[in-house]
Amino acid sequence: MTETQFALEAVPTCLLCGGGSSRLLFEVAPYGYRACAACGLVRLSPRVAAGDLESFYRETYQDVYEGTSVPLDKQLANPTFEFRARRLARHCKGRRFLEVGCGDGNFLAVLRSQGWEVAGTEVSEAAARAARERHGIDVDVIAFRGTGPTGRWDAVGLYHVLEHLYEPRLTLKQLREVLPMGGVLHIQVPNRRSLDGRLGGHLWWGLRCPQHVSFFEPKHLTRLLSEEGFRVVSVETYDPWHSPGTVEITTRSLLKSAVRGALRPNGRLEPPPKAGSAEIESQATAPWPGTALIQRGLHVFSVVVARAQSTVGFGNVADVIGIRT
Repeated sequence: MTETQFALEAVPTCLLCGGGSSRLLFEVAPYGYRACAACGLVRLSPRVAAGDLESFYRETYQDVYEGTSVPLDKQLANPTFEFRARRLARHCKGRRFLEVGCGDGNFLAVLRSQGWEVAGTEVSEAAARAARERHGIDVDVIAFRGTGPTGRWDAVGLYHVLEHLYEPRLTLKQLREVLPMGGVLHIQVPNRRSLDGRLGGHLWWGLRCPQHVSFFEPKHLTRLLSEEGFRVVSVETYDPWHSPGTVEITTRSLLKSAVRGALRPNGRLEPPPKAGSAEIESQATAPWPGTALIQRGLHVFSVVVARAQSTVGFGNVADVIGIRT
């Protein structure tokens, strides 16, 4: 089954404020991106129908965790993991941690090496199997619309998960039940308020069409968490791996789209591939023709831009710590 065979559904109201009025920002056919007229939260509408989500994600991620050429020790050295671990340690008194949507379990393995007791949940059987085989970590496979996690945890993490969820309020209610008073909720999502998020349009790497259905800014996360029983104590808009990487891949996509358009006889830009598709991924990450100096220059540019954005609060990652009240 291909992606276009999945049923679609419209999203008539905003999941944050309930408002019904919105404006269309742009389309990546057959999907549309709409901004709520009341609170500004951007949502995907139409989106893959809720009834087809299990099949959609099973197809989308069936090969993602089958293996990689990157050595495991290099994967575990990802600076994002140490960044998250420091954030958790700064705000969490206990050492029991649950990651919702833990992927291959690499971050859990890093935390465990620092003395944490860890566990995870996943909707992907392939991801759960990878976490068990690589790290021996207990990962429960859960349904999209099933019950929440069980047990009692000092901290829960959702890293690039909330933007996928059709019912984020329900998930936050479920997570609140497994956290004690003062327990930590750590959330990380793409931040469309970033410079590259606004300028990149449909080529912004954080768009990830159609997997991402909501595009939270820090103000949206602060409101959502406060309404669901959490007090936000820290907000960052930088991540040492996602932030430069998002700038670099978005810049590559924009430049390659412009070059393709310039080479056409009429000088018009050709329609870009679907955001988040394998085609745009391969175009964005493929080696550039020319010297290594050009590639190095783009990387340095991306690091500088990512840092500059975050310095003024417009980084392309919204990283929020909430405390259960």
